[in-house]
Amino acid sequence: MFSFVCFAQAQGIVEQQANHLTPPSLPPSLPPSLPPFPPTTKQSKTRSKALKVFLEDQRAIEPWEIDEFRMANWGTWDRALFREVAAAVAAAFPEGKAPSYTGLIQVVAKVLGSHGKRLQMGHYLDRVVLCTQPEEGREGKEVEVLVFLCALSLSLNLDVEERVAALYDAMVVFTGGGGGGGGAGEEFIDRRALEKLLGGLVATAQVPAEVLVKPDKTKEYPFQSYEVASIEEIVDKAIVEGKERHEKRVKDAKKAGEELPGPPPLAEEGGREGGRLSLDEVVQMLETKAICAWGECYQGRE
Repeated sequence: MFSFVCFAQAQGIVEQQANHLTPPSLPPSLPPSLPPFPPTTKQSKTRSKALKVFLEDQRAIEPWEIDEFRMANWGTWDRALFREVAAAVAAAFPEGKAPSYTGLIQVVAKVLGSHGKRLQMGHYLDRVVLCTQPEEGREGKEVEVLVFLCALSLSLNLDVEERVAALYDAMVVFTGGGGGGGGAGEEFIDRRALEKLLGGLVATAQVPAEVLVKPDKTKEYPFQSYEVASIEEIVDKAIVEGKERHEKRVKDAKKAGEELPGPPPLAEEGGREGGRLSLDEVVQMLETKAICAWGECYQGRE
């Protein structure tokens, strides 16, 4: 039976689940000055996998259900229509929170209806959005608009670039263009906006669970323990990966005598409020192994 224990609630349960393994007793033949046993890779991998499986079990929607949701809405969406919906939602709820889920659905239905369209298999959207709310007292609770739009994006039957572009447009609508400094007609978002977007994707099961698992540096002995990484930590890791990729591209370009590539995303950011990201750079960030939205980093693996 489906359980409404979701990512937002999972972190508090993780340690109880991950620390169920107890070390064996110290054999009497060993001197008491020696450690009971050395850390083992097998035991560490078991704990890492246990947390990954635990997080996967908390998802509000299965991958095959996402496919079904998208296929049911074939031809419903394009980038422009999703931006129109995002703009209407932003206008209706400028503070970024809606007093109820029903209010958000009414806005979406009105915009889609003006184009002679309607959302199909909306029960999947209902379930995902409900799962982002506290288990107790869901009725009458405010709903984060950006998380709702991320959940709605599950219905986008578009290729990855267009899907990212639709979400990017939604972020631009809510942030007013983000990082600033662009010329006329240019749109950017900053790191904080990227973190909000990533948080929405995590909450709506659009990022692989293994991305969220990280070693707990305070619990390395006798076995390595694991915990859920923060959104900021995941973005930091993606930035480092982007810099490493850039260094390799620079070396390859020099070797081939080609033009050097531009700087990687957020290479010279000034803290969480600094930096700016174009659409292409957001695509690069979401496709890193550190984030791997929709499992895109697995594409091409044998």
